[in-house]
Amino acid sequence: MEWHRKDKGRDIKVTDYFFISSPLHFCIAANIAIQNPTHKNVAVIISKNVEVGNTYASAAKHCPQIFNKIIPLTASVTGGRLISRKGKVKILKQLFSKQLKIRIFTGNDRRIEFQYAMHISTKSGTDVEGIYMDDGAVTYVGHKSMNKIQHRYVDPLFKKLFYGFWWKNAVTTGTSTWIETAYVAFPDAVHPLLRDKRLIALDAEVFKSDQFIALTSHLLDSDKNPRKLLAGVKVVLTLPDEAGFLERQKLFQDVFQQLGCYFEISEIAVKAHPRSKKLGIMENIFSGVILIDSSLGMEILLPLLDEGCLVVGDVSSTLLTTRWMRPDLPVVAIKIKDEIPILMMDLYNKLQIEMIDVRQLKDSLSGIIGDNKKS
Repeated sequence: MEWHRKDKGRDIKVTDYFFISSPLHFCIAANIAIQNPTHKNVAVIISKNVEVGNTYASAAKHCPQIFNKIIPLTASVTGGRLISRKGKVKILKQLFSKQLKIRIFTGNDRRIEFQYAMHISTKSGTDVEGIYMDDGAVTYVGHKSMNKIQHRYVDPLFKKLFYGFWWKNAVTTGTSTWIETAYVAFPDAVHPLLRDKRLIALDAEVFKSDQFIALTSHLLDSDKNPRKLLAGVKVVLTLPDEAGFLERQKLFQDVFQQLGCYFEISEIAVKAHPRSKKLGIMENIFSGVILIDSSLGMEILLPLLDEGCLVVGDVSSTLLTTRWMRPDLPVVAIKIKDEIPILMMDLYNKLQIEMIDVRQLKDSLSGIIGDNKKS
């Protein structure tokens, strides 16, 4: 099958390659692919978790009208890292040594798979454009280590010596010279280092489309039936990474008790961080609530939440994603840490995400949910 796009009177073949390593990348790739049905859309799975990568690949295969081809580049289970790397290099050389018109999308332009693909494409004379897909908070506040000497100079030097001088450093994600264009949720709020890229606003309306919902439904465990599980949920409490949660168990228990003043236990859902392991502790602390499968990204669950459902969490990318994908939902950020980066505070203020001290949550909820308080 031939895929064409008319460009200034010329018939030019266009292939979009999406490097996917997280639920957010998967969702954004699908969003862009849905809007470009005349392109050949290829999902290149580069998740470091083989099981998760297989899940993305399986879902994509069920929706060929979105992704026309799937290329799994997950780590080898039995071959070890060296063999896995050699295998990836071979596949990438075959893919990107042809002189075609292509676009390569990535949510992390520091990943070697993306950089090597750009290098091979450029070297072979391919008409290639490198494009950054929004990766959450880092897009707006910058990489946490961006001002450290190790991150800016030492690490890039070693990568150039190890991989080759085609390696391009990204002081913060999306800013390497490989990137020309960035698809972001909030173009007016991106980090200053990203502002010299061509910025394109992502269309959140696509996440409501039948095509997108059909795709994400294949990521959901039918046995656990998350659609039925989330029906009637009025508040979702999202938890930080496991170390952060375990360090502040009492604080989150206090949050839970305050939510219990306004919602029935059956109306409260708790979403652990995807890499959480000690789920038994959470079951004890949040007894009786709906515990959402921790392996599922919040991006996958947002389309399933009822209108008006309140989302509560710490200052993180999760709430940014919620504000973007479901602007109709009320969002509250709990101030867990004493110090919050100024750029993050400014971003939350700009996006009208209310920040509330834990001790003030109960009083603040009355103004947020109004008549929804339980009797």
